[in-house]
Amino acid sequence: MGFLMNRLIAVPLVLATALLTGCAALILTRPLEPTEEDWAMSGATPERSSSCRGALVPPLALAWDVGIGAGIGYGSPVTADSLLLVATLKGEIHVIHCFTGKYRGSLNAGAPIAGSPVLASGAVIVGLSSPDESLVAYDLYLKSVRWKRSYGDIEASVLLYEGLLYAGTLRGTLECVEPSTGNSVWSFALPNNVALKGIRSAPAGSDSAVVFGADDGALYALRARDGRLLWRVQSDAPVQSPVAIDGGRVYSGNLRGTVRCVDLQSGAVRWEQRTGAPVYAGAVISGGAAFLGTIDGTVCAFDAEDGTLRWKSAVGGPVNATPVVSGEYLYLGTLKKELLALRTSSGECVWKTALGGRVKTAPAVAYDRLFVATDDRSMLAFREGPR
Repeated sequence: MGFLMNRLIAVPLVLATALLTGCAALILTRPLEPTEEDWAMSGATPERSSSCRGALVPPLALAWDVGIGAGIGYGSPVTADSLLLVATLKGEIHVIHCFTGKYRGSLNAGAPIAGSPVLASGAVIVGLSSPDESLVAYDLYLKSVRWKRSYGDIEASVLLYEGLLYAGTLRGTLECVEPSTGNSVWSFALPNNVALKGIRSAPAGSDSAVVFGADDGALYALRARDGRLLWRVQSDAPVQSPVAIDGGRVYSGNLRGTVRCVDLQSGAVRWEQRTGAPVYAGAVISGGAAFLGTIDGTVCAFDAEDGTLRWKSAVGGPVNATPVVSGEYLYLGTLKKELLALRTSSGECVWKTALGGRVKTAPAVAYDRLFVATDDRSMLAFREGPR
């Protein structure tokens, strides 16, 4: 599996509590439907904004801790109807109540899930690290598999944008799929891909375009409806971090530590900066700044307009997963087993807490909770604590 070898790494619903294999373990009274309050996909929005509507103010306190039996990939958990869905590298999707932490059951997809699931038309859709059936839709309400399709190994979070599903594969294709049937709408192959470079960068969507990075070191923009290549910008190393889009600009980092801001319409490079260390985490854009964490244990804040470095903070451990912004604070986990809050205006660390495992997975924020997975196979929820 490429993921394992190549990376560092409030509506009540009734579900069965037994941990079983397959969709029969989950019984819903109605289909799950995300709202604006939910963290419905990795990065929260099609633009991968990684920011939430509310504001969590530190210090935070642990609300609950639930074991999930396996590690999880780089895509965040997702929420819908007060429930948290967590996909694992064992191929399971666990369901936990956001407020209480009560475990509500699971289903088994049969192959590792490296990215985040998405919810579409009442179904949970996941990409699998499998050369066989690699994109699967589960109807949790009817307890059945809606469809399965083989598109090649998928190890990045899929994107739901303008009613269509987009998934990058390790064989170097971006697939556009009809979410209700799983049928292909179009497929784009990386040009001149004789070395079979793959796509591990989660795509983002905005202004009727889909943008993603690839192992060939390039950033691609395609027209969402038909897959026509709009532009291609080459960088000096593989791009495996999720892409973020804000204000008509695309932000991405690569494995040589190069960060670029590219105009979404033209593909023109607006600015470029060097962080000095590989970037696996996606950028977070907030308050006119682009925040990026690196493997050398630093977080940089660049001016989103011109790339000027606003501040650079040492956080004591490698940052392998995309942070989140909540109000005036940037929350991030490290491979040193710590969770921190930095002030977005200055980079000052205002709160941190020790964890039982390393954070390789992007956090999520919903229902006034910060959800964080650790590699000791735990799913944690934090809420505002006493001051």
